[in-house]
Amino acid sequence: MKLNVFDRSNYLKGLLVLISKDKKISDDESDFIMKVGKTLGFDREFCEEAIETLLENNYISQEPPEFSNVEFARSFIEDALSVAITDNELSQLEIGYLKAIAEKNHVDDDWFVRQLSTADKISKNIKFELPHLSVEKHL
Repeated sequence: MKLNVFDRSNYLKGLLVLISKDKKISDDESDFIMKVGKTLGFDREFCEEAIETLLENNYISQEPPEFSNVEFARSFIEDALSVAITDNELSQLEIGYLKAIAEKNHVDDDWFVRQLSTADKISKNIKFELPHLSVEKHL
């Protein structure tokens, strides 16, 4: 199944909200968002502006995104965990936001906990590199 425009928009917006949770945006986070934006077909300038104005933009809804398919939500969570560990730490705000997304999209709790545990272990052991994006399998 392919991501529709609504799901693509929610995907990018959800990642933007996630990286804003700690009130700072690292270069690695910015690079990750640019890669996702390009992959999803968003204009480079749009993505750059979204990142540059993110922390001051009071109009971005903090509501967890809802996807049209649970597999899209799982891919989102996989990619979101990849960006969340760019600073080698999963904050409680990031975890809470991802948990809310999992619940809203009926993602199996055991699957979510396994993903979270794996990401936490990885974050403590490696230097961040831009990963293969999970979303690509839906394009």
